[in-house]
This record gives sequence, C-alpha cells and structure tokens, in this order.
Amino acid sequence: MFSNVSLVVQVLSVIIVITTILTLVVAVFSYVAFKVQQRRRPVESDEIPDFFVRHDAAPSSLQSN
Repeated sequence: MFSNVSLVVQVLSVIIVITTILTLVVAVFSYVAFKVQQRRRPVESDEIPDFFVRHDAAPSSLQSN
C-alpha cells in the first residue's frame, strides 16, 4: 500500500523539478531576448507607415497654432 504512495510522491516530485527547471530556462531565454531587442537601434525613416493612422484629439479647425 505504501509503495504506491511513495511512487506517486516520486513521480510528482520529478514533475515539479522538471517544471521548475524549464521555467528557469524560459525565464533566462526571455531575458536574453529582451536584452537583444533593447540593444537593437530602431531604423530611422521619414516614411509614414501604412498601418498607423494618426488621430488628433481635436479637429484641426479647433487647434490653435
């Protein structure tokens, strides 16, 4: 009877250890990817992207110069 319980405890402990290790690996990979992304310089461009539409808070006739 106790051998089944001990087997379940062993299996659950292995699952917890593997999950913890994989979580740490994913966290380190995410941190490295974030640092690589932050190190890249944005490309300077005078073009207006097609997928951004600028909306002003007030109509242009109400804005003061």
